[in-house]
Amino acid sequence: VFLVGKHDVVEDCEIVGSNANSGSVIGIWLLGDDATIVNNTISNSGFGIHLDGSDNLIEDNTIVNNGVGIGYGGINNTIVGNIIGNNYYAGLSLWYSEGDLIYNNIFNNTINVKVTSAKAYWNITLSPGKNILGGDWLGGNAWLSPNGTGYSQTCQPMPSNPEFCSQPYVIGPNNVDYWPLRYSSTIIIENGTIIITVFNVNGKPAV
Repeated sequence: VFLVGKHDVVEDCEIVGSNANSGSVIGIWLLGDDATIVNNTISNSGFGIHLDGSDNLIEDNTIVNNGVGIGYGGINNTIVGNIIGNNYYAGLSLWYSEGDLIYNNIFNNTINVKVTSAKAYWNITLSPGKNILGGDWLGGNAWLSPNGTGYSQTCQPMPSNPEFCSQPYVIGPNNVDYWPLRYSSTIIIENGTIIITVFNVNGKPAV
């Protein structure tokens, strides 16, 4: 899917590429601003989403089994509510971008983020609301690894709110998730689809 211009919308699509090892195979290639990419499943492409633009919204997508899940440069883009997993080169690759807001996503890749001269905001102020792991508070992201050693899988719980890690997650210079979600469940990947069984802090299935 190739988009140029403003105010484009890609919604409720299943996009399967032909080669996750080829950077020329792109699930959604957006060269524009003020677009909305929501509720899509994107797999088996060199880039699941390749973005060059500003003020775009990428929300509630499942982006799995690509080379790079999302790769972009731009200003003031928002990435929220996505499952970004099993992308072999990186879940998210940012280059020369600024002011982006990236929160309430699940990252589950061997390398979750690559940053080149970019500065993003990786959390919002703690706010009541259902997060992507089934908890009751919104803040940052869930940082997982397929081998179970991701930051959110191994961090200590915050004493006052065990839905979050007790310490920020430092992604790199000028890039910090100050409210990383704490993950206390198992994750299963079947045929490229991430199936999550979410547990609360007491080890019981979440409602």
